[in-house]
Amino acid sequence: MNRLTFQLILYCLMTSAVLAQKEAAVWYFGEQAGLSFVDGRPIPLLDGQIDSLEGCASIATSDGDLLFYTNGETIWNRNHEIMVNGEDIGGNLSATQAALIIPKPGSGSIYYVFTTDAVQFYQGGGNGAGFNYTTVDMSNGVGVVVEKNKSLLSQSTEKVTAVLAANGIDIWVVTQKDALFYSYLISASGVNETPVTSAVSFGVSDFNNIRGSLKASPDGLHLANAFAIFEPQFTGRLYLYDFDNATGLVSGEQLIGDNFGFYGIEFSSDSSKLYASGKLINNESGSTLAIYQYNMDAADISSSSFLLAELRTTFLSDISGTLQLAMDKKIYYTFPGTALSVIEKPNELRDAARFKREIIDLGGRKSNFGLPPFVPSFFESIFDFENICYGDQTQFAIYPDAPVASVIWNFDDPDSDTANTSTSFNPTHIFTAPGPYVVSVDVTFTNGRPNKRFIEVVDIRETPTLTQSLSLVQCDVDGQDDGITSFNLTAIEEVFEDSEETYEFHYFTSELDAINSENNIDPIGYINTAPLEQVYLRVFSDPSCFEIFPMTLNTQTASDVGIINLTVCELDESSANQISLDGVEALLTPLYPGVDLSFYSSKEDALLELRPFTIDIVTLIDLEVPELFFRGEIANDCAIVGGILFDLKGEVGIEDQQVYLCSDNTPTVLNAGATFSSYLWSTGATTSSIQVEEPGVYEVTVSNGPGCIDTAVFTVVDTPEISFEVRLEDFQQSNTLRIFALSEISPLKYSIDGGQTFQNSPSFTDVAPGIHTVVVSDQAGCAFVTQQITVRGTPRYFTPNGDGVNDFWQVDRARDYQQFTVTIFDRFGKLLARFDNRSRGWDGTMAGEAMPTGSYWFNIELGDNRYTGHFALIRR
Repeated sequence: MNRLTFQLILYCLMTSAVLAQKEAAVWYFGEQAGLSFVDGRPIPLLDGQIDSLEGCASIATSDGDLLFYTNGETIWNRNHEIMVNGEDIGGNLSATQAALIIPKPGSGSIYYVFTTDAVQFYQGGGNGAGFNYTTVDMSNGVGVVVEKNKSLLSQSTEKVTAVLAANGIDIWVVTQKDALFYSYLISASGVNETPVTSAVSFGVSDFNNIRGSLKASPDGLHLANAFAIFEPQFTGRLYLYDFDNATGLVSGEQLIGDNFGFYGIEFSSDSSKLYASGKLINNESGSTLAIYQYNMDAADISSSSFLLAELRTTFLSDISGTLQLAMDKKIYYTFPGTALSVIEKPNELRDAARFKREIIDLGGRKSNFGLPPFVPSFFESIFDFENICYGDQTQFAIYPDAPVASVIWNFDDPDSDTANTSTSFNPTHIFTAPGPYVVSVDVTFTNGRPNKRFIEVVDIRETPTLTQSLSLVQCDVDGQDDGITSFNLTAIEEVFEDSEETYEFHYFTSELDAINSENNIDPIGYINTAPLEQVYLRVFSDPSCFEIFPMTLNTQTASDVGIINLTVCELDESSANQISLDGVEALLTPLYPGVDLSFYSSKEDALLELRPFTIDIVTLIDLEVPELFFRGEIANDCAIVGGILFDLKGEVGIEDQQVYLCSDNTPTVLNAGATFSSYLWSTGATTSSIQVEEPGVYEVTVSNGPGCIDTAVFTVVDTPEISFEVRLEDFQQSNTLRIFALSEISPLKYSIDGGQTFQNSPSFTDVAPGIHTVVVSDQAGCAFVTQQITVRGTPRYFTPNGDGVNDFWQVDRARDYQQFTVTIFDRFGKLLARFDNRSRGWDGTMAGEAMPTGSYWFNIELGDNRYTGHFALIRR
């Protein structure tokens, strides 16, 4: 038997016993946001239906095909439809870790969805929802909930995590309540509802303090526990524990942080680093969030804390977002926005971990505070790799202390033919193209652990190349022809825009510094030390895949035209001082022919080509100083730089109108508005308005000075008739009245108070019960029609406290209607009262017992119709 045949047979034997480890490849979270990691790099998903403020969970097949996802309250299937029996599964979308999905060991179709308690379940006197699980059967391909809300604890926290058991098959699910940890073993027999309990010294009993994440390390040896404490004052704690994955016991409690409002936590894939996110406590306004790194290999883990990132945000919140390890072994961080942040190399120490803020675009969807958690062993690592530049020989190595008997590698590179697989413990591979590769290794162990497939995303990066020398030309307007000026070195980066890679750029004054990546300079506002100075650009997509490019700094003498005065028209009087840059450019072009213009908010920005305006509409703040500057180029060389002082004129904009001639033979007024400085009608009139008595076409030209001119056409026609019908949705919390008018007149205006007030929309919401006079009219009031209607309704609340005000709940104007019957129910459907139009209504009691404050439901039977709704009973 040759070696290749042996490898194929061994591979087939192993794949029946290993997982492809892509169960965590599909994420849904936030407000219909999602990411797919199936092909290595995260790709936005736009088909999700989830709506979650914090917690969520999702699960895929071992090949990365979506199965289902949840926000802790509702389960959606792979078709993004609510799963059969998948609503009200016991969690809360505002719990830190609302849900965790666990595949049943030994089953390809049964999954358990564990849901946690939430602060919201205690507010208002509630007793909490506890710790529960729901069973999903995926045998039919789309899933059905076969059992839900099976209680494990009557009260718990917002924390849950999972650990692969010592046998490599079963899974421990762990939560905490007070100072006790509860570990539940999930095996082929199902959920063992008798937990292993472990007492620790610290826990929380106040429900306000149950927020924060609980995470296990991928190697299953540690737990980390974050507490966001709100009462009696805002603070936080971070604890680390040892976990025995053979017994489920928690021990070795260590306090490693108490200076921070801890919320999210995550371990690196090799379990050597711990990351914690939260809010800085000593913050007076706004939200300053931070991420700390802890070195798990340090003798004193607490003292190893390193502030990896500090983020000032525009939203106000007392919690930070969560951290979540992904299939690519990067850690992703979320807070409200349209992009995720990422820790690119979480196994590395301190700044080498490379935190990048908001670089993972969500395709326009919005994230909130939560990302889906998974069984951490999904992300367990067993090998290292290095040399990821395209063309290099990438080196792979199984961890030297791993109890491995044999391996089969698959480099996800079929174009490499037979080199795509290997059975070496330390193979090398030259990838055939740049891009991400999902490299897998199927492992058999010497210690009896079940076979397992481990995967890593190996992102082969291109080293930048150029065929041209780099030279940067900068405007010099200081009047001294000395070749010295201030440069924006980043302007050279556009040379690399055609590459499919996303590069980073660092700048240095010497080639040695660039090679060693030391003493980099600030590229914005750099002043060269001599004419034609050469600086050095270090360009890379990954720090190991870099190239050094020398760049010559040239100056171009340009003309500073100073500050010019320009008269322009405002765009919109409702937004003062708005101007159009297209309009400004049209006025400047005759002054500077042949010049390509761009606009900036300062002269320095114009000189350095920083932050050019990319929008047409700009709002000016202070008309006494120049707030808009321009830069003009000829053949990409700087020619002029200047600023503008504006003399703003009122908006010149007038729309064509169709006007109806009044049917009572009174003159019809054509009004062009009083905001313009001059008027000229086609009748020869120069007033802002004219009166006409005949149908026809009338034109008016208005002006606010040179260049601020507009013309409108008034078309006058005879007034047609108006008819309408009214459709009601009453007996509602918010009654709706819609008017359906039939007329050639457009637009119409509508009133429901007899014409005292009008609106342009035919829909009225929150209409009070009672008699209303509906009026439909044209805008000029030349034609109108009226109708009286009755809107029926019920009170939104009542206060049965015996003060004579709102002591009874009854249908509004009950005695005006024919015989009807009202029944009142509580939230559980229990009948509390029954009465008709002759009664005073419900007094808030049942059998003499006062019902508590809360929401109640009614059913009204009126003729052949039934109306349902709810109202509040308030006791004060």
